[in-house]
Amino acid sequence: LSRWRRGDRVHLEPALRAGDPLDGHLVQGHVDGTGTITAIRAQGDDLLMTVALPADLARYLTPKGSVAIDGVSLTVDAGPFDRGRFTVNLIPLTLSWTTFSKARSGRVVNLEMDVLVKAARGGASWSDLPTLDKKSQSPASPAGLTLEQLLAKGFSRTRRTGKGRS
Repeated sequence: LSRWRRGDRVHLEPALRAGDPLDGHLVQGHVDGTGTITAIRAQGDDLLMTVALPADLARYLTPKGSVAIDGVSLTVDAGPFDRGRFTVNLIPLTLSWTTFSKARSGRVVNLEMDVLVKAARGGASWSDLPTLDKKSQSPASPAGLTLEQLLAKGFSRTRRTGKGRS
């Protein structure tokens, strides 16, 4: 946000609602880190944009997987993956609907890595998730929080719905 100035165009898309059809990649809207545009070259009517990124993010790249750059979900080309770089192909439709037609080498961009690849390769937060205690078959968290403790603090097993309790 520190790079934005009044009047700058930004990418904004409404959230997917439950029941809406999926038409593209799954994007959560998080920023995993930043990268830097290192090259832009024309290929016919398309632009090939190469982005350098840190190694901790590069591990989530996969050929033909997705990556969101400044909030726009794009398909990762097959290469180059070496030296912490990847390339995306910006087609004319993408160029007309986004700010990438004005992108320049050296520009810092926000990156959200492919959520499915992050899940498959085990994100850093997996160790923080509650586990199932096999002896008691009850959820146990790293802090030792139990269902009994929650009930003692006033939490209830019943759920509130729009029509009372269920």
